[in-house]
Amino acid sequence: MSETVERIHAEFKTPQSIVFRAVREATAQIPAKREKIVRGYENEVYKVTTHEEEFFIVRVRRHGTTPFVQEAWALEQARHMGAPVPQVYAVSEAVIQGIPRDVMVLEHIPGDPLEERLATMSSKEIERVLAQTGEALAKIHRIPVGGFYHRQ
Repeated sequence: MSETVERIHAEFKTPQSIVFRAVREATAQIPAKREKIVRGYENEVYKVTTHEEEFFIVRVRRHGTTPFVQEAWALEQARHMGAPVPQVYAVSEAVIQGIPRDVMVLEHIPGDPLEERLATMSSKEIERVLAQTGEALAKIHRIPVGGFYHRQ
């Protein structure tokens, strides 16, 4: 992880109460702990474990202009086409440090980022992953969006 990403995420400080409330309202489960995931530049992300021993992802939009409702729409369309995407449980808004922020609760998909596994994978495994990626992208590219750059 780069120093830049670490510096950006050090400024992201959503209170645990907001993260836990989002999970509780979206899933009716009781959150027990959260773990911050430090990757990327735009979103603050947490893996939340509930007392029921289930896991959820909570994203807080810190930068960028695409509202989470549009991302949720795109994920649902991809799911409808058969692409392997996480289920969106809820999109809401919370005031964090005086600023309204989008909050999204998603299904936790187990696994590791490809970049962390790539060095230990055989060429056959890499071929299989690339083929699966191509299949998923082909499904996503069949989603009608109503014209160029009309994500709404």
